[in-house]
Amino acid sequence: AARALSDNTKLGAEEIVKRSLDIAADICVYTNKNQTVLTL
Repeated sequence: AARALSDNTKLGAEEIVKRSLDIAADICVYTNKNQTVLTL
C-alpha cells in the first residue's frame, strides 16, 4: 500500500504511513487500526 501511494500521490511520508496502515488493517484480520507514528 505504501509503495502504491508513494508512486501515485504527492502525499508526505507521514500521511503515506498512516493511510497504508489503514489499508493493511482493512485487509488483514491480525492488524488493528491503533497507530502510533513517530516522526524524526
